[in-house]
Amino acid sequence: MAETSPHLPELTPDQIDRARLREAIVDLFNENELRTLTFDLGFDYENLAPGGKSDKARELVGACYRNGRLLDLLHLCRKERPHIAWDNFTKTTRDADAPFKGLRYFDESDAALFYGRERVTADLVRHLGRHSFLAVVGASGSGKSSLVRAGLIPALRRGEPLGDGTVQPDDSVHWPVHVLTPTTQPLESLATSLTRSSESVTAVSTLMDDMAKDARSLHLYVRRLLDNKPSDRLLLVVDQFEELFTLCRSEELREQFVDNLMTAVSTADSAPTILVIVLRADFYHHCAAFPNLRTALETQQKFIGGMSNVELRRAIEEPAKQRGYTFEKGLIGLMLQDVDNEPGALPLLSHALLETWKRREGTTLTYEGYRGSGGVTGAVAKTADTVYEQRLTPEEQRIARNIFLRLTELGEGTQDNRRRAGLEELGTHGEEGEAVVDVLQKLADARLIITDRSSAEVAHEALIRNWPRLKEWIDENREGLRLHRRLTEAAFEWALHEQDPAYLYRGSRLAQVEEGLQHSAFILNELEQSFVAASKTAVQAAQDREAAAQAEKAALQAEKLRQAERLTRLQRIIYISLIVFLLLSASGILLYTNQQSTIRSNATVAALESGVRATEQVILTRAWEGFITVQAQSNLRQATIEAMDDTVATIVAETVAAGTGRIATPTPTPITPTPADPGGTVSAPTVTPTPTETAVAGPVESFRRGLDKMRVIYIPGGTFNMGIDGEPVDANPAHPVTLPGFYIDETEVTVAQFAKFLTDIETDICADVECAKTGRDTSFTHLLQTSLFTQAPRFEAEVGFEKTPINWVSWYGANAYCQWVGARLPTEAEWAFAARGPDNLFYPWGNDVPTVRFANFDWEPPQPGSSLNNIIQQFVVVSDLPDGRSPFGVYGLSGNVQEWVQDWYAADAYTTNPDGTVNENDAASGLKALRGGSLIDSANDIRTYIRTGLNPEMVSPVSEFEYLDVGFRCAMDVGS
Repeated sequence: MAETSPHLPELTPDQIDRARLREAIVDLFNENELRTLTFDLGFDYENLAPGGKSDKARELVGACYRNGRLLDLLHLCRKERPHIAWDNFTKTTRDADAPFKGLRYFDESDAALFYGRERVTADLVRHLGRHSFLAVVGASGSGKSSLVRAGLIPALRRGEPLGDGTVQPDDSVHWPVHVLTPTTQPLESLATSLTRSSESVTAVSTLMDDMAKDARSLHLYVRRLLDNKPSDRLLLVVDQFEELFTLCRSEELREQFVDNLMTAVSTADSAPTILVIVLRADFYHHCAAFPNLRTALETQQKFIGGMSNVELRRAIEEPAKQRGYTFEKGLIGLMLQDVDNEPGALPLLSHALLETWKRREGTTLTYEGYRGSGGVTGAVAKTADTVYEQRLTPEEQRIARNIFLRLTELGEGTQDNRRRAGLEELGTHGEEGEAVVDVLQKLADARLIITDRSSAEVAHEALIRNWPRLKEWIDENREGLRLHRRLTEAAFEWALHEQDPAYLYRGSRLAQVEEGLQHSAFILNELEQSFVAASKTAVQAAQDREAAAQAEKAALQAEKLRQAERLTRLQRIIYISLIVFLLLSASGILLYTNQQSTIRSNATVAALESGVRATEQVILTRAWEGFITVQAQSNLRQATIEAMDDTVATIVAETVAAGTGRIATPTPTPITPTPADPGGTVSAPTVTPTPTETAVAGPVESFRRGLDKMRVIYIPGGTFNMGIDGEPVDANPAHPVTLPGFYIDETEVTVAQFAKFLTDIETDICADVECAKTGRDTSFTHLLQTSLFTQAPRFEAEVGFEKTPINWVSWYGANAYCQWVGARLPTEAEWAFAARGPDNLFYPWGNDVPTVRFANFDWEPPQPGSSLNNIIQQFVVVSDLPDGRSPFGVYGLSGNVQEWVQDWYAADAYTTNPDGTVNENDAASGLKALRGGSLIDSANDIRTYIRTGLNPEMVSPVSEFEYLDVGFRCAMDVGS
């Protein structure tokens, strides 16, 4: 043997040819030297296998391999015989020369090693002789991809009949072949495959744009592509078709991809495209969403089942024979026995064969090598564990874990699947870029993953299903993985839209990510880190702006307080003047004209705020007729409560309610967003309303708005329980909320009122969004547009339905109406208090089970198949059910129509926002909150604590029907 350097190359135990090493030890060491070698390695020479030196050497090599000491044995041999070229005893045969593929599929270049599927291959060839479409369907691990790539395609290219006499379709030897997988961007993948010979840098994007616009584009492009070619047909193979459902998130892209494919093969007999799709059986049902594909699948599919023992033996023996290898007697039978009834066994068998080949002795695959590989059921896990534990440093193990998790697509009702990921997503461009590249190379060398210039994927789903360590990583934090995957997609969208701040995380989404990062071992790539950092910066900037606005508002409030103190002093002076006036009036000294002007003055009303006693109730009641401002009514209400007991208060309230109902016209308010009072929950709660306050508040403080003639009810400040413990989960927990006083509309806004609004604004406010549906384009509302062709459209209510609630209104339309009348939508807490009252009622009228006397609910069509337009005939007049009023006298808070509120809907709002302040920032759900239920809801669904949500804008013709039973009412701050 030739001399060499004493240094050995970096090896792993599996790279040492144990048969040649044993032979060299027998040749180079006598029995005493072998005894010493055995002792130095920690083994008992006498207890090795019985027999002579050769048997002892064989057993020593085997014991060292089983106990992880094989490299130590090689090192001692080199030390004792340094002149020997010990690296000659490593396996020099490259894996590329292996007769088996392991977890990787057979490709067209491997056709010479592909055996056992000859019969099925011939069936597929005959099918394509008659049809232009074929779906190859089978379970994961059934060998679908290898069958098409290494069986069907080479068979079509063969210039002579197949072994069973099957003749290929005419001219198939000249068919151009394009093989692709859908990936996350199926149109891009298809266009890239078809334009690979084009020199134009815009060819891919041009074809993508064409296919997105017109489903005939693929057919026309293929026809042009075949001009001046030796064949007039083209074979298009879409492997791993299930990626269309697991990787592509866009329904629109899926539809465009399928429509182009199916149009290309459905243009009668002249179709130039032959299409083969390869689909995992557990994703078969997803194809039903595409009528053209579903129809083709009914008659043009081939299901690939398992291989018989005869076919399996041929698939094992023939590739080995091609490369000059043999099997120990009986080994193939053992392998077939292990394969029996093992689901998805082909990749497991292929990998076990590869690992057994790596452990061969000379040209023979042995029992010992098979056992050392882990066999059919354990080879995948053994290889993966060996690479992970022995070839990776702890830091590289952390990187490898991240790679495998990113390359796994979590199943939704299906098994977990492999996922292709870009190298940049895996971190090759980040701070650890070089380390990531090194780990990817080691995993690829071990055939655990497949890489190309821009992406990587797990070699086969069998690794995901059969490697316990990876399954444990996935199962220990499956929801965390979903959260991380959503973050990856969100960061990609943010980058795709040039880092538009609108795509950043805020509210609960950002909080979930931050919490998840604290309790997981996820590694964020460079883009994800930038995305999270930008999201945090944007949130902090918003908080800074809010703090500045609050500081400014606090300064304004302080100034208002100072002005109020000055006003109080002035009111006291006027009150003294009033007492003098009353005394003089009783004596007949003061002129009648002066008496009238004084009583009707707002200052006089304000002077009644304090000091009034029960003996003055007649004056108070009569004075009401002269009250002309909201502030005056507010002052009187407080004076009444302080002056009277419950009985007198009720009498006065009834007297006032029966009065003239004089309209109070508020100062015009600009059409701008009017937020709720930010002090919705105050640190020092106001007193919960007493029975007297509840009885007097509504009538005494109500008024009518001038613009829409809506009667507005005053709700006194107080504390109530919002929500409920238990079900439904989005309404718990029950928690106290304290609110200041506010106003709310007595009824829901009517069709007539909304028609006036639309006519008056001439659609200026609603130019960018739909306020509501009208009779011009639907029959599901009583709102009619009577001037269709004028620049200033006019709206009116359908006759007989003027006072029914407006329905089919978007949140934006409701909000715009409230702005128009100088009001706003109520907060969710305000709506709940107006409905539940201080006693936390289940229904506005109490806790009695609903009947038609209380609410309009639980409507059912009179007969099966009734159309939706029957529903709107069932809306009742907004003031028709007085027995269903809330404790404050508010109508219709349960049933009839659902009602918009200001807040964004969040299922966890009562946990994250327990003080009841309006939820203006957490728009993670994309929904605005609705309360009260409608005529189509059950008794349970119109309870005062039931919450739901809906998109604030009508975004599609289908989703618009969700707004059929949606209306609203407005609210106002005190003093607005």
